[in-house]
Amino acid sequence: MARMLGEKIELITALADDLGYVKMDPAQLRQIIFNLVLNAQDAMPQGGRVTLETMNSINWLPDPGDPRPRRAPCIQFTVTDTGRGMDAETLLMESRIELRKVHPNFG
Repeated sequence: MARMLGEKIELITALADDLGYVKMDPAQLRQIIFNLVLNAQDAMPQGGRVTLETMNSINWLPDPGDPRPRRAPCIQFTVTDTGRGMDAETLLMESRIELRKVHPNFG
């Protein structure tokens, strides 16, 4: 992955040694990471830093048999970069696209 990013972008990993287990498709996880890192690279044409971090976490998850959410162990995976981010107009468009997925009749 570091070779893909080139010399101008530093790849940093902060991966937990005691990470729990997750049942998921490894190919799908690789594709998710690849896409996030490529997006970060696009946001840093002059170079920068991409950090991949994992940690154990507790989250509130829905329980199909109970209307109340339950606490459950989870794995938190975070990708951060020093890129320029989205401008206000792009951020607004992204928000509208996501809202339309939930509410198709939204203008």
